[in-house]
Amino acid sequence: MWNRLKIWWAREGDLMRLRGLDDRLLADMGLERRDLAERLRGEPKALAPTGPCRPVTAARLAR
Repeated sequence: MWNRLKIWWAREGDLMRLRGLDDRLLADMGLERRDLAERLRGEPKALAPTGPCRPVTAARLAR
């Protein structure tokens, strides 16, 4: 029980420190303000659907 409480307390401290950063710095670290709590809990970030994937071709690389 105490170990879970210590982990929660540390996670809350990390969350407060991250919330104190500006949005640009969070973006540089690959984080979004709305996802901070989930990311600290270790939940994977859901990727937005991007549609069908297109293969990389030499013509696309030359652009």
